[in-house]
Amino acid sequence: MSTSTAPVQGYSSLPTWADDAAAFNASHHKRNDSHWDVTAMASYEPAKGRRYEAGVARKTRSPSLYERYPWSTNTMAAGMNNFLGMAMVIWAIRI
Repeated sequence: MSTSTAPVQGYSSLPTWADDAAAFNASHHKRNDSHWDVTAMASYEPAKGRRYEAGVARKTRSPSLYERYPWSTNTMAAGMNNFLGMAMVIWAIRI
């Protein structure tokens, strides 16, 4: 999965917004994430009414554009975004 963004601009030309926008616009925005998900499960039933299960799963999640590209250090603007700007891989085990 690939993401990128266009140049940003603030709500006004105040130095806080303009400086943050200039710094963000000068940086590289293209990001690539590799996604692959897998699930494996096994079950064993030695007798009627008795069953044992075990499983493992791997799930990948890419951040939204708001999470990946927060561009302002202004408290109001930064507070509207989540702070997880990276792809996440989750492993789950069930016994």
